[in-house]
Amino acid sequence: MDEQEIDLRAILGVLRRHVRLIVLVVVTVLVITGGVVYSLKPEYTATTLVYVDTARKDLLDPEALAAGSSAADNARVDSEVEIVRSIPTLLRVIQDANLLNDPEFMPKLGLRQELMAFLRLAEPTLPTGEEALNNLVERLRGAISVQRRGLTYLISINAEAASPATAARIANATADAYIALQIQSKTQSVLNSLDVLEPRISEATSRLAQSEGAFDTFVEDNVARLSAGDSSNIEALRQQLAQATSERQRLGSIVDTANQSLQQLNYEQLASSLQSEAVAGLEQQRTDLLNRINSLEPNSTDAVDLRGSLAQVEQRLQTTAQQEIQGLQQQVSTFQDEASGLRDQVRQRFLGSDLPPDVLTSIYELQQNSTLARTNYERLVARVNDLRAQADLQVADSRVVAQATPPNAPSFPNSRLILVLAGLAAVGLGVGLAFVVDNFVGGFTSTDQLETVTRREVITGIPLQRPNKRDDGHIASAADLVVTSPLSHYSESLRRVRLRLDQLLAAPRADGRQRRGKVILVTSSLPVEGKTTTALALARTYGVAGQRVLIIDADLRKPSLHKQLNVESTSGLHEYLAGEISPEESKSIINRDPQSGISVVLSANQSNLPTEHLLTSKTFVQLIEAATQAFDIVVIDTPPAGVVVDGVYLMQFADVILFLTRYASTTQREVLNALKTIDRSKVEDTPLVLAMTQEPGNARSYNYKYSSYYAD
Repeated sequence: MDEQEIDLRAILGVLRRHVRLIVLVVVTVLVITGGVVYSLKPEYTATTLVYVDTARKDLLDPEALAAGSSAADNARVDSEVEIVRSIPTLLRVIQDANLLNDPEFMPKLGLRQELMAFLRLAEPTLPTGEEALNNLVERLRGAISVQRRGLTYLISINAEAASPATAARIANATADAYIALQIQSKTQSVLNSLDVLEPRISEATSRLAQSEGAFDTFVEDNVARLSAGDSSNIEALRQQLAQATSERQRLGSIVDTANQSLQQLNYEQLASSLQSEAVAGLEQQRTDLLNRINSLEPNSTDAVDLRGSLAQVEQRLQTTAQQEIQGLQQQVSTFQDEASGLRDQVRQRFLGSDLPPDVLTSIYELQQNSTLARTNYERLVARVNDLRAQADLQVADSRVVAQATPPNAPSFPNSRLILVLAGLAAVGLGVGLAFVVDNFVGGFTSTDQLETVTRREVITGIPLQRPNKRDDGHIASAADLVVTSPLSHYSESLRRVRLRLDQLLAAPRADGRQRRGKVILVTSSLPVEGKTTTALALARTYGVAGQRVLIIDADLRKPSLHKQLNVESTSGLHEYLAGEISPEESKSIINRDPQSGISVVLSANQSNLPTEHLLTSKTFVQLIEAATQAFDIVVIDTPPAGVVVDGVYLMQFADVILFLTRYASTTQREVLNALKTIDRSKVEDTPLVLAMTQEPGNARSYNYKYSSYYAD
């Protein structure tokens, strides 16, 4: 539970420290997304719903509807979905919707061609012919999506276009094209069946005629073997049959000639073939009218009137002729029925007579062949007639249940959804960047963060102080506040540091080392982290508290303590360690702080020699031992541990190490590397504590809330 609470606080701390970064990322992403969404071309989607009826349909037999199994129905509906997507359907849509002339779908130059034309590298040429049609099919395929609604029998046809009306028109045109092609496919299937069956009718007719003729021939050949009475009766029936057949053929020939004449509008031949007084009278009237019209001027009034009368006569002539032909067809049918009846009587009389067994066997065989041929012929004729009727009576298995209407709002881009998703992504990106900056890129921005990342004790944050001028015109050091403004926030933070250091110094050391004075080593990772200012302020804090304090500027490469004190010195630590000052003159390197009166060892001059040899010399060791005997607190301002090795050699002298990190400046990697270097160099049980320098005050900080306790 405690670990979870610590992690939660750490996460909230990261978010609080980088709230500006998160807000900036969110605003930037939303602005960019809004601009992109605004620049996108809107697309509208219209939907047509089509219902697929899987039951078999036959308008000639409504009760013959049959439904398939559930699995077959599912396969059927899925197949219909693919048919809607097929190229024949798309080609029909292109034709019916005239998309070749639609500004949105008509052939255009591609991006590559436009770029080549802009750079004058090639002449722009629009695709034509089959290429243009293929491009249009692909564009239409991308604009149309077809899907089944769950496990229902509904198919949704969605069409996308730049305008609402075009989207609705394409969706409806796709549904209409699909249904039209479905009817066409069913009709073509029936016609294909007719193409197969119709040639078989001629064969069946020929076989039927052969079987009937064979039977009649057999009867004629064997009628002499019958008795006299049976023979005469059968012969009489045969004569009647021949007469009926002859009359049927004669009338059938007249009907065929009349139909041909009527189709060719040969009215003279029509009247001659029908031998009808009514038709002949009308033909005579037609001939007289033609003669009168030919005798007049073509555009005269009488000619126009006569042509009208001629049209009426011809119409009456056609109607009368059709009636006469229908009458003859009925007579043909009557003679056909009579011939069939007589033929059956002949056969029955023949079969009923006293015939030898071999004749009966042969005649039964002929009769069976004739019956089979007739049955086959009748079935073929019936099926062909059914198919011819079905070819004209096909209906679609699918129907539109909801036509597409122009949509009111675009389907793309969905501005609200895109902005919401972009906002969520931006928040995630901002939080991710906050953690990256907090843990890898940026510096530390709070003592909590510093403590969490380094896993070291952080005493406090030392507030940022703006530089002021002294009475003498020089820039004042922030360390002066310890003396000039002891109740300031800055001074209070140094007293907090001193308190914790005193607690650490009071603890017994594991190595048993006992010294009268304590050595506080102040270091950092990089230059310009407030190390010298903090060391001086800490020393003054001890001095103000009445302790004897010595501060040593051990940064021989870039000394700066003399600038903080505004004190010039011609001799200092460098000259003492280099042997340029005799032991009798060693006290000359100790200066007095004009602000607090503490003792100071300066390094006024930069060294051109390797300084680590000076800091590891016996002379420096003796200096530290003498200082701990003469002073209560010895503060050593070291070079930055992450830059030069000088400060690393000084770690062995420290009773406690104060490591400083500048607010939002030093990267985490540099701080962690410097701490590793110090851990490897210091005495094992030497305490190491951290503090953050130049921490800005803000309304959320603890000290800001209680600023009335300070007198800045």
